[in-house]
This record gives sequence, structure tokens and C-alpha cells, in this order.
Amino acid sequence: MLTKSQLRLTNNCSARTAGNTSAAHTSASLRVLVMAANDSDALFLTHMAQISSYGELTIETVNRLAQGTKQLCDGQFDLVLLDLDLADSCGLESFTRLSNLAPRTPVVVVVGVGNEEAGAEAVRCGAQDFLVKQQITPHTLTHSLRCALERHRQLIELRELSMTDPLTGLYNRRGFWALADSHIRMTRRQRRRSLLFCADLDGLKNINDRLGHDEGDRAIVRTAELLRSCFRDSDIVARFGGDEFVALAYDTVAGAETTLINRIKARLQTVSEQEKRGYTLSLCIGTAVVTGSEDTNLVKLMRKADRALYSEKKKRSSQLDGMQDTPDSHSRRMRRATGDLLTLLQSSV
Repeated sequence: MLTKSQLRLTNNCSARTAGNTSAAHTSASLRVLVMAANDSDALFLTHMAQISSYGELTIETVNRLAQGTKQLCDGQFDLVLLDLDLADSCGLESFTRLSNLAPRTPVVVVVGVGNEEAGAEAVRCGAQDFLVKQQITPHTLTHSLRCALERHRQLIELRELSMTDPLTGLYNRRGFWALADSHIRMTRRQRRRSLLFCADLDGLKNINDRLGHDEGDRAIVRTAELLRSCFRDSDIVARFGGDEFVALAYDTVAGAETTLINRIKARLQTVSEQEKRGYTLSLCIGTAVVTGSEDTNLVKLMRKADRALYSEKKKRSSQLDGMQDTPDSHSRRMRRATGDLLTLLQSSV
């Protein structure tokens, strides 16, 4: 009998399927998360994977979406087999919520006979494939896994070219707008609490002037690495350009903004003291709270966080070197950001 939470199985099929499986697929273990509402479906999918010709598989199962998303945030999985009807979620929303919180993990959706349209809709929304449960065989499952992994790999490469900042590896402005908007809508729909951060790297102009632009780039890259380490994998962290960073932390508790800001500033201070680059890494941060009770779009939230950032900069301007920022420069930045969003929306029509 399976436990309520999960089943762990490790299956090495390479010995009995050597004639049917290429070396490329048997050289490394594939870690698969099976999300199914009941034990019989989980056992069926696990058994099909065990006797498939894919190779070495490590399979874990959960029956609730909340548990599955936590597993994805806490561990590394190569692929998810997702039954749309789970104990705490059903239909397309199961895929939408999962993909928003774990966009880098490929998903193969499993549906029942007569529910093929839901599977097709999931594919249109970003799933790599869908399978009809009653028609799954070891061969069709193997084919689906291989195709899903390859398609997702190519998709990630293309997405990173268009949505990633080449200097830091964070999302760029386009990537942030594309992902954050869906997170905001999900926050409102599920009546959760999320946090939007706007941050500027202090004194970048002085670093460039005194030590050169190469050192300025290193300061930006180091700041990006520290920011990424302070947020979860499910959060969105981006560089808008120059010294500007933004982040969206989904599903946070009350008071999390103070904890996060203190953590970020402490790590920046520690690195500055340890690396002794001739300057101190520090950020000026403004925040905006996103809740399910507000009908607020992303542009308005960005303006709110940016106003908080400017207010903080005014308080500190007399103590910081090179802090030359005005309300006009912030207005120009927000007009540019709004233009980015309009361009993105027009390009998707």
C-alpha cells in the first residue's frame, strides 16, 4: 500500500533493455515526479515507467498539487508526469499553477478518455505532451518522455536567448514582464500574498569612473548572484538594465519584506568585507505588497515599488556617494518599463 504522501522507487532497466536503449539514455538517471490523485493511478504510471525502455529512472509520487510544487522547489526533477485531477486541484488549473511555480521543469500531462481537449489545452499553455491514461504503453511513455525532454531543452535555450540578461544570467525586462504578470494574476485569484521588489545598485557610476567599466560589470554580476541566492527558485529575479534589479516573491507571509531586505543587505555587506574590492556593494530597495483583495495590475505595482525606492534614496542621498537620482529619472524609467509591457503584449497578439 502506498503512503499518502509519496512513493520512492528506483528502477534500473538498462540490463534487460540494453538491446532497445541507446547509451545516451542509459548513462544517467532520469528523476521523474509522478503527480496522481490515487494510489492505483500512481502505481500504473510507475509500472509503465519501470518497464519502459528509457533506462535508469528514479520515481517519486505525490497526490496533491501543493506537495508536488513544494517537492519541485526543494529538489531537482527532470520531468513531471501530471494527472490533471489531483486531490487538491483539478483541470487545467493544475498545470497552470504548477508551470507558474516551476517553469523550468518539463511537464507531460495525463488525462482520461474523453478529456483529450483538456490535454490539448495544456499543451497550448506550455505542456510538452499529453497522454491518455487508458492508452499508455511502455513504448508510448518512452517516446513521450524523450520528446518532452528534447523539446523542453530547445525551448529553454530559445527562451533564455530572448528573456535572459546576458551579463548576469537573470531574467531581462522582457522575461520579467512575461512571467510576473501571470504570477500577479495567480496571487489575486488564489488570494495569496506576494512581494514586488525594485532595487538599485548604489554608486555604480563611481565604480565605473574610478575602477573602470569591467569592474562595474563585476559589481553587477556579484550583486545578481547574491540576489538570486536570497530568493527561492520559484521567485522571479531580473535585471532591468544598468544598475536596476526587480524581483517578485510569490506566496509570502506577513513581514517577509523586512526579513528579505535584511538578508540581502547582510549578504552584500559580508561579501564586500570579504572580497575587499575597494567599494561596498549595497542596494536601495523599494517594495510593494500584492494581495488577492486588490485589483492591481503589474504596472501600478511597479510604480508603487518604485516610489518606495525613490523615497528610500532621498533619505540616504546625503550619506551615499554618487546617488544622483531625481523624480524625473524615475518617471522616465517607469515610462520605459510601461512601454516594454505594451510592446510585449502587442507582440503576443
